[in-house]
Amino acid sequence: MELLQFFANLLQGFTSWFPRPYLVNVTERAVLFRRGQPPILKDPGFHWNTPLFSTYERYSLLRDPVKFPAATLPTKDGKAIAIGFVIVWHIEPEDVVKAATTADDLEAMIGEIGESLLPPLVLQHTFEELLERVQGSRGMKTVNATLTEDAQNLLEEYGVTIDSARVNFLAPTRVLRLLQGN
Repeated sequence: MELLQFFANLLQGFTSWFPRPYLVNVTERAVLFRRGQPPILKDPGFHWNTPLFSTYERYSLLRDPVKFPAATLPTKDGKAIAIGFVIVWHIEPEDVVKAATTADDLEAMIGEIGESLLPPLVLQHTFEELLERVQGSRGMKTVNATLTEDAQNLLEEYGVTIDSARVNFLAPTRVLRLLQGN
C-alpha cells in the first residue's frame, strides 16, 4: 500500500510539470502570476498555465452587489434609526491587475469598507430629515449620491468601480428599557 502511494505521489509530482489549459470567458479576465515576475493580464480566450512556475486567478467583470443588513444607528438628534444599504460594483478590464494585487478578497474588503460608510452619513441628519428623505424621492437621491461618491472614493485605489450605493431599508426604531425588579 505504501509503495502504491509512493508511485501516486511520484506521478502527481511529475505531471505538475506539464502545462495545463484554462479558458477565460468573455465576461472575465485572468491575471497570471509568474514566480518573480510582474503579473500579466490575460484577455478572453484559451491559455496555458504551468502550475510549477505560475498560478492564475480569474476575475468577473459583471456587476456584483454586496448587501449590508439593517443596522441601528444614532441620528444627529440622538434618536435611533434602522438603516440598510447595498453597493453594486464591478471591475473594469484595465483595472483587473490592480484589483488582483491590492486585495486578497475583494468582496470581503468591500464589506469592511462599506460598513464604515453609513454611521457618519446618518450622524449628519436628524431623525425627521432622514424620514423626509425617504418619503420624497429627491431627498433620498442625495443620500444615495453621497453614499455612492463616498464608496467610490474609498474603493477606487483597489481597482473597483462603484455603480451605485443606495439605501434599501430605513425604519424608525424605539428603544425599550426594561426595569429589573428584585
